[in-house]
Amino acid sequence: MSDPVNVAHVEKISSAYDASEQITGANVSFDRARGIAPDRLAGKVRDRYDLGPTRLALVTTDRQSGFDRMLALVPFKGQVLNLTSAYWFDVTRDIIPNHLIAVPHPNVSIVRKCAPFPIEFVVRSYMTGSTSTSIWKNYQDGVRRYCGHDLPDGMTKNQKLERTILTPTTKEEEHDRPISEAEIVSEGWMAQEDFDVCARAALAVFARGQEIAARRGLILVDTKYEFGRDVEDGVIRLIDEVNTPDSSRYWLAGTYAERIAAGMEPENIDKEFLRLWFRDNCDPYKDEVLPDAPKELVVELARRYIKLYETITGREFEFRDGAERAIAIRATLMVGTSYEKDGKAKPAFCAGGDVKSVYLAGISNDLALPADFFREEYRLNHKIATQPPHMPQVSIWDGVVMGGGVGLSVHGKYRVATENTIFAMPGEL
Repeated sequence: MSDPVNVAHVEKISSAYDASEQITGANVSFDRARGIAPDRLAGKVRDRYDLGPTRLALVTTDRQSGFDRMLALVPFKGQVLNLTSAYWFDVTRDIIPNHLIAVPHPNVSIVRKCAPFPIEFVVRSYMTGSTSTSIWKNYQDGVRRYCGHDLPDGMTKNQKLERTILTPTTKEEEHDRPISEAEIVSEGWMAQEDFDVCARAALAVFARGQEIAARRGLILVDTKYEFGRDVEDGVIRLIDEVNTPDSSRYWLAGTYAERIAAGMEPENIDKEFLRLWFRDNCDPYKDEVLPDAPKELVVELARRYIKLYETITGREFEFRDGAERAIAIRATLMVGTSYEKDGKAKPAFCAGGDVKSVYLAGISNDLALPADFFREEYRLNHKIATQPPHMPQVSIWDGVVMGGGVGLSVHGKYRVATENTIFAMPGEL
């Protein structure tokens, strides 16, 4: 990599690796004594916790998947993926609604529950890839019509395509497979009108991603998006993750042309080099047991992920305690608390804070708040007398303003639900 190495980052990553502090997902515990025990559904990287009819908690772990296998545990990877997705969800919400409600902890997202469409919307701008469904692998095997797109002879690996194309894949138990728009509709995977909404959004979100990446000296090469229908309001939403180094391929723009001309691989800032290591050292599709990835490779992958997060967002990565218990301690999901609204009990889900910072979870619904409510000076002058060291973000849950944390002093008609959480009806602000 030609980008400068942050030695302090490498030391922190290496220390976390040596101490086995990666987030596996297996040790995230809830307060079962108080009836807080949502079911866990483990995925390849994210674990889902059901919070009732319309909400989910997603815990993004440090598990690294590839070739439909678990390849390694990469320190701080879950934080990078979760926070990178949150960034992209925010800057693309004008294109299509998404499922994100709040990020109460770097590894946790509270989201609207959506019924996923069984199709991954893969968008590509370059002839590349190493997996069985990739455009380059298929092209090597002689395929010239790929997902409904005609490909000319004579193309080389990593060459830019004439235009950005949508190359969907199915989501199946054994292996995903490339599929065309016509096949998606004719085989009953999706209705045409739903596919059209998702396809337009996928191409538009990718174009926004390429535009922002280019300004940061990066090439967004390809990615995959997932969509679902909100179980509550029926709206089609962008779900899962967006333009992360797990779901996307990024190259360094400054050296791309030179390296391609020299017959070299582009400098990447994603997980591709880890996939290539496994392809060179085993058969990741057939071998029953895979070799352990070398420590230096895992540390380098974590470094690249953090570098990508900082480059894309312009924000400094905040290293959090990698101990898995921190998810429960610092962002314990409070499930089952209720309050009265319109004479009916409403469920409330929120996240507690600690002395140093406050994390809040909620739903930004159609609640009408003053335009300047989110400014710190407004909050200081209205009901809240003192603040913790870090200014908490404001969240709304079904018309209830949520705040919380040790050290937060409040005045007014707040309903105290737990020692770390306060509720207030908007009319009481």
